[in-house]
Amino acid sequence: MRSLPPRLPVLASLLCALLALVAGPGTAREARAEETSTIVQITLHPNAAVLEERVQAPVQSTAQGPAVTFSLPRGAELQGLKVASLTPGLAVTGVTWQEAPGADTPRVTELRRRLAQAVAARDAAKAEAGALAAQADFWRELRTQAASGTTPEGAARLAAAVGTNLGPLLERLYAAQAGLEEKEKAVKAARDALDDATGKERSVWQVRVGLSGDAQKAELALAYAVSGCGWSPAYRLNALPGANAVEISFEAVVRQSTGRTWNAPLRLATVPPLVRLDPPALRPWIIAPWQEPTPRPMAAQRAFKAANADTAAEMAAPAPAPREDYGAFAAYDLGRRVVEPGEPVRLPVRAEKAKAEFVHLLRPSEGPESYLKAALTLEGTARLPEGPALFQVDGAMVGEGNFAVQGSTADVFFGTDPLVRCTATLENKGSGESGIFKKSQTYVWKWHLVAENKRDAPVRAVLEEPLPVARDARIELTTTAAPEPTRREKGTVVWELTLPAKGTSAVDWQVSLSAPPEMRLDLGGR
Repeated sequence: MRSLPPRLPVLASLLCALLALVAGPGTAREARAEETSTIVQITLHPNAAVLEERVQAPVQSTAQGPAVTFSLPRGAELQGLKVASLTPGLAVTGVTWQEAPGADTPRVTELRRRLAQAVAARDAAKAEAGALAAQADFWRELRTQAASGTTPEGAARLAAAVGTNLGPLLERLYAAQAGLEEKEKAVKAARDALDDATGKERSVWQVRVGLSGDAQKAELALAYAVSGCGWSPAYRLNALPGANAVEISFEAVVRQSTGRTWNAPLRLATVPPLVRLDPPALRPWIIAPWQEPTPRPMAAQRAFKAANADTAAEMAAPAPAPREDYGAFAAYDLGRRVVEPGEPVRLPVRAEKAKAEFVHLLRPSEGPESYLKAALTLEGTARLPEGPALFQVDGAMVGEGNFAVQGSTADVFFGTDPLVRCTATLENKGSGESGIFKKSQTYVWKWHLVAENKRDAPVRAVLEEPLPVARDARIELTTTAAPEPTRREKGTVVWELTLPAKGTSAVDWQVSLSAPPEMRLDLGGR
């Protein structure tokens, strides 16, 4: 029987060692493959998210005792991480974490591929533009030589060659430069998409959870906040005056940059989550006799303001956000939703046809226009956070603005109505003195107000004018009106009118003033 050559046993040993090295990482990969993570609930706040997760992982034996490891997004706020064991016989003894390289999801891998393609196309366009620029410079140099140091015949030949070649080259160069600008924009768009998907981070948190007990596999419940996520409201309000209703469409624009695809029940909350652990200190409440400030030179005043700027900003800071409970914020359960990282998605939240009473608001002293106003009554108590809205009347766009509701009622304006107007004519404005010995000075204003409705149906209107207010007891004011105002409130006189179809309604309004002759008066611009 032939014996093995002397070197073969050594080679066999090296081969076994190599196989062992290969098997080692394979075993580790298999262990990591056994780790599974499932998001069971997402509570999305305007500028953050709270994720509830279930992690199943094999228990590893370490020098510090049994432990499991898993990764979380780099944007996770681990100071507030909550971990609980769902495996009988296992208890959590501690949590540590460190930064580690992250593995790309298929979505992020695709975004990196698109970025690489965009960069390659940009570089190719840059090389083409550079080559054309070099050729153009060559022909420009020949043109300079043609202008000096050559015979007339040679100069003519060079000029002809330059004219034949430089013109087409410049056309190609300018086209290449324009194409390069488009390629630069494509690179920026691809990079922005990748940054939106990953939060500009390529690393993750490697979390180690220490355990006590005996088990081969652990199931953990996690809850943590993560930044780089949020939502904003968007509304569409369609006024239907003929139906005494307003259609309200409420959507949420959702965004997230965790680098993972969300496929879990999604709940929207209207306030940010509380991540502060320590309560703020109470500011002292001091009551003391008022002291007039000591006058300071201007330089000293500026120094004082600069020294106290930080303190003033701190005193003016808003109160901490309320705790996360259903008494502190409104929550909207959207059910299971899929949200890809880096791609804002609009999700329908609520659609309602609210009852509405429509009136045309007229303020002729400020202008002849009428403003369509809807007094909304919603079902139950609504908490609709402020957000951009599109306003429509019978499906026609009338403008954009902000909208919010806190309660069951709200007043909403839908812009001007050109078919309803009100004009004010000042029929009389006089001043004079009364009494034998000029005991008082007098002023009189008389307006004739005409509200016109060019619509084919009657409309309700509210006409408002400022009610003068005297700031001195010696000033006497009297008003007369026909018809009598419906009410007087908060410096405003109000008439509630019904304008007939294709008709008008008129109001006469007079204000009289009497004051001592020596008193200088500010008539409020009237």
